[in-house]
Amino acid sequence: RPGVWADMQLTKMDMRNPSMKGYESGAATLPAGYESVETATNNLLARCRNAIASNSTTIESYASIFDKNSVIDYGIFSMVVRHWDGSLNNFFFGSWDGGQKWHVYLYDADQTWGGYSNGLYPQNAYNNVLHEYGGLWSAMYSNAVVFEDIKKRYSELRNKGIINFDWVVNRFKAYDAIGN
Repeated sequence: RPGVWADMQLTKMDMRNPSMKGYESGAATLPAGYESVETATNNLLARCRNAIASNSTTIESYASIFDKNSVIDYGIFSMVVRHWDGSLNNFFFGSWDGGQKWHVYLYDADQTWGGYSNGLYPQNAYNNVLHEYGGLWSAMYSNAVVFEDIKKRYSELRNKGIINFDWVVNRFKAYDAIGN
């Protein structure tokens, strides 16, 4: 479904902000007082659509939109936990500088660890979860320069003991403990 990313716009999104009163999911505009958020979000989506439409293969086109380590870390984590639905819609974007650089955050991890949300069928463990739907993630992570950056960052995180078997198991246990 690469077309989903190619046509991404505010009306196809859900904004999450507890202080934003009067907002309805899929609205074409945000409530009064949030014009700067609306402009920043529309700019983000336009930049993503443009990068996809131009088949951009340069790291600069993505680094101008996103915080590079945030995107790389999201990709690494998504691959480690097999966050299948995170390639299409189960993530958040956030910006702390008025929309100049965006960070990506995990959301709704019901399709991780090899299972689908219905719990009946396992996922194929041998394909790259971020290439399944194409679009933005596929364009970024299939880029040779970005791939080299991913390998470097993964090595850095692994060598510092941040990502290793115990870390992954402990994160899973902590996540599971939330529901108990």
